[in-house]
Amino acid sequence: MKCQLICAQSNRAVLEDLLLECGMDVVSKAEVAVLDSTCIEKTNDFALTLVIDVRKVEDAKRALLDLSGLVKVEQDFSSNYLIGKYDETFSMIQYDEIMYFGARSNDVFFHTDKSYHCKYKLYELEEGLLHKGFIRINKSEIINIKAVKEILPWFNSRYILKLKNDQELVVTKSYTKSFRTYIGL
Repeated sequence: MKCQLICAQSNRAVLEDLLLECGMDVVSKAEVAVLDSTCIEKTNDFALTLVIDVRKVEDAKRALLDLSGLVKVEQDFSSNYLIGKYDETFSMIQYDEIMYFGARSNDVFFHTDKSYHCKYKLYELEEGLLHKGFIRINKSEIINIKAVKEILPWFNSRYILKLKNDQELVVTKSYTKSFRTYIGL
């Protein structure tokens, strides 16, 4: 995450180190501002402002690491595989083998010839795997575009996706536009 640091000169080195440790890049102009508590009146014109009390740097560090969790999610997907649980066994599955991800209740599964339990939430997978050929098609499913054999137009601006294993999934109306854009329709 890029952020603009606004602080007293005496606090700059400490705060820059803190932000770098938390995976944040300090730039001269950004939508996110990080201020030390002595500069609180300068919060205008930013989409998000974080105020840090320099006397509580360790507390701030823990909070920033929690906030930067999305950065860690992207890094987790940099490998060529995902770890899934089937029965009581953990397996390393290549992304190309995964047909789709599906959510049921609070659990997320990914499907190959078996269904594996996944530790990530659907929104984390959606963000982290977009560049690997996966796209959200409805509220509870993300598809591997390489697993699609046919795209069938359906009523009310929806599509039926027929997978290589002949399973069918629905692209719902609210995801149709992003799906069409993603595949170039």
